[in-house]
Amino acid sequence: MTSLAAPQTLSLAEREALMEAALERAAEVIGDLTGPVMERFYARFPEGREAFDRLGLGAVGALEGQMVEQSLFCLMRWLAEPTMIAIMLVSSLPHHQATLGVPVAWVSGMVEEAADLIIETIPADRAGERAVWQAIRAEVVKAIDEAARAG
Repeated sequence: MTSLAAPQTLSLAEREALMEAALERAAEVIGDLTGPVMERFYARFPEGREAFDRLGLGAVGALEGQMVEQSLFCLMRWLAEPTMIAIMLVSSLPHHQATLGVPVAWVSGMVEEAADLIIETIPADRAGERAVWQAIRAEVVKAIDEAARAG
């Protein structure tokens, strides 16, 4: 499916198929996304490495895996369940900010880096996949910003 239609004109099933095709390709090309996402995250937020070391309590790799997994979960479930993702963000961001000292920019940055990594694996002739992933990325980041303001 290489639809060139704007994401909003496609059915939910069509958008989900495009999203899943790109995600599967990224997994085939990259394998486990955790390492590459974290590498990009730390390059963008070098101070994040110390926070992961401190908050990881000796299990930094497990914490990194959980954070990447949560970012991917938000991205992958956004099309089908945006309200659920928004509620999850509203309930978790205050804890991350107040208790753990995690800036909102890190939360949105992790989502952006995960989405960008996937988008970079999409071939040029798959404009529909690229448009769907760019829309998902933008909408999830907007939901994070809104959740931060609500909290």
